[in-house]
Amino acid sequence: MRRLVACLVLACVVGLALAGCSQGAGVATLSKFNQVKNGMKLDAVVKIMGGGGKKIGDATVSGVHGLTYGWYGADPTTFMTVFFIRGAVNMKAQQGLK
Repeated sequence: MRRLVACLVLACVVGLALAGCSQGAGVATLSKFNQVKNGMKLDAVVKIMGGGGKKIGDATVSGVHGLTYGWYGADPTTFMTVFFIRGAVNMKAQQGLK
């Protein structure tokens, strides 16, 4: 499981560096970030965020599927990422959200 999480984190970092995140209706805020809880499905997270983020990672390791989605904050130097394993939130991270 640690290996899968490490792969997804790496995919997130590479994805952010190369592709960035969504800046549409789903703008990340600290309040929205705090509402996202482990075990939530993607559609519930999209509802909280007010729009879909950008898929920045998609990997299957040892038969376990993981996805990483990202959203920018109001300032493009702020963002949040959400890691889904087996279709549910497993981990989240943010930088600079207010």
